[in-house]
Amino acid sequence: MAKEETKMPGEVEIEAKVLGKTGEPKSLFLKWLKEWSGSKGKGIINGGEAICEQPPDQKIMLNPTTPLGHGNLLYAKFTYTMPKYHFVLQKVDEYIVVSPAYPEMYGRITAKKKEVEGQIKAGLASAAQAVADYELLKHDERKYREVLDYFKEGKKDEHVLRALFVDRVDAHTGEGYSMISMTKRWPTIITDFLRLATIDKKDRSDPKKIRKDLEISEAEATVLKTKNGIFEEWEKIFFPDIRDRYARVKNLVEARRKSIDEYRTWLMPYVANLKMMKEQTEIDPSHVLTTAVLPWHKPNAWYGVRVWMWKMFSAEEVGKPGFVVGEIDPYDGFVKRYAKKIEENYDLKIVKTKKEADELKKMGEKKEEERVLTDDDIIIYEEMKKEWNEPQFYESAPKLNPNRYMYCFYDLEIISPLMKMEGGKEEMDDWNCLVTPYVASQNVILIALLEIEAKKRWLNKYVKELIGVREVEDKIRAEVEKRYNLEPESTKRFAGVRNFVQKFRTKKANTGRRFDDWWLDFKPKGRVFLKYFMRIGPYETVRSERLSKMYGRYMGSAMTDPFIKFIKNEIGKLSGVQPP
Repeated sequence: MAKEETKMPGEVEIEAKVLGKTGEPKSLFLKWLKEWSGSKGKGIINGGEAICEQPPDQKIMLNPTTPLGHGNLLYAKFTYTMPKYHFVLQKVDEYIVVSPAYPEMYGRITAKKKEVEGQIKAGLASAAQAVADYELLKHDERKYREVLDYFKEGKKDEHVLRALFVDRVDAHTGEGYSMISMTKRWPTIITDFLRLATIDKKDRSDPKKIRKDLEISEAEATVLKTKNGIFEEWEKIFFPDIRDRYARVKNLVEARRKSIDEYRTWLMPYVANLKMMKEQTEIDPSHVLTTAVLPWHKPNAWYGVRVWMWKMFSAEEVGKPGFVVGEIDPYDGFVKRYAKKIEENYDLKIVKTKKEADELKKMGEKKEEERVLTDDDIIIYEEMKKEWNEPQFYESAPKLNPNRYMYCFYDLEIISPLMKMEGGKEEMDDWNCLVTPYVASQNVILIALLEIEAKKRWLNKYVKELIGVREVEDKIRAEVEKRYNLEPESTKRFAGVRNFVQKFRTKKANTGRRFDDWWLDFKPKGRVFLKYFMRIGPYETVRSERLSKMYGRYMGSAMTDPFIKFIKNEIGKLSGVQPP
């Protein structure tokens, strides 16, 4: 039998964590949109728990071919105009594809990437050198601070200063001159030198009185008198000198610590810029292998952008209110279930209140884990809700309106190939925009917002961890203290009680959630029939007469058609030919 390799405890777990964090997490919401809209309920999820309908007649591909640069102008007009019509726009992905056969574009992009990479490497090297200098200065500062502490203690007990003098000063006077070497003749000479502190200061300069008080030989008393004179002179001149040295070194330590933080902070824009200059082959290396319109030996390039756009709407019926203020909370059981998957994908936590976040920070993860949670690791719904309920920069409508429960949601996949003819003179911009609309309930929009925020938190952590900013250093320090059980005694008190309370609360929450989601025990096919007997969720349960004919038609005529007409009109203005 082959001998099994022995591994240290925790080695497998550490390897798994490292492998799990490599690469950028893929979007889950796009997969869920297809799953929800293609469910057995045809857009009605779990009998009204949520709504996500994709009207197939409103899906459209816009494909104008324009002179070079007009695609960028069309995108700019689109992104700056839609917010004025109360649409919310969020860019969720961006990439480029450049063929080496297109030397102008390829050379420009690769040169810029190399330039940014060089700036990052130079900045990291400067930060590493600053850390090395800081550690050397910190060592000197620690030694000087130690000596100052001895002087502070020496004001109360002179034995401390005398011991310091013997170890740090007299020991280096050489063989035959130091008291350590004189112990061969007088074994108690060091102890006798320390005992001089008990004699009156006037008597320390008289060998006879020293011999009488300490009961030693006159020869030893003479040596002690000489050593005591050197000690007193050292005590007089050494403290001012060590104080000034400590002040200078301390100043350099603080300056170097500041420069380390600043070097790393200055690098953050460069790392973020390089991350945003993402090529499609970084995500899918086989992309250029099978894309028919992208022959690699021809001069062409692509840039791709995915945008999510949504707007609240209400298709009111005669005699019925379109909404009731504050009746339905979007952060429901449906959102919580999918939030767990977002947590796993982006390596963070999603909680509802700040109190829950504080408990997570205090209790940490499970005992066997060493992770310490920071603000970037926790998304607090109530805090984000305040931001989402108010229009932000260049927005005329909030991302999530608590008074509206239905939204029209558009997944826009924009790809703009740049093509150059063989002659090298004519260049074209072939702008493609695939518009996929959805009728969605507010909890579906909330899941999209949670994933967008999770992507932002992931990028922030990626940049900070790559550079190694102070925040990451503090987090690692806390993890080391937790791993080696180095917390102060005050934090260890009642640790068992806190762990018991946390386990009880978790068990109680899981039990309550199980009672609330009891219908999940039914198979997906069986859940469709539950709507005939009960309402699982607060949203619409009738598809054919209400969701498709009322909400879908209203969305098509009042939302999708004006948006498509705007894009077509702009295409006509740029090309001179009005699209059908």
